[in-house]
Amino acid sequence: MISGRGTHHVDEAQPSPDTDDVEHGVDDDEKTPLLWWVKTIASWTLLAAAVALLAALVVVPRLTGSTAYTVLTGSMEPTSPRGR
Repeated sequence: MISGRGTHHVDEAQPSPDTDDVEHGVDDDEKTPLLWWVKTIASWTLLAAAVALLAALVVVPRLTGSTAYTVLTGSMEPTSPRGR
């Protein structure tokens, strides 16, 4: 709660933080569940793959000088249909 003077009051009913971990020297890494690590590694792997794919789709055509064209008329049919 905040009083009218801007000072903070702590509710006495709130439980105190668990000091058991500090007393026994347990690191946070030892308590991190395996599923969290699997999700984190999978997320970073998918992000890296998406960035690599995007980079390949942008960089490779630029390096090779490729240009995308659209056939607006039927002048190249049947080899290239309209709209491709």
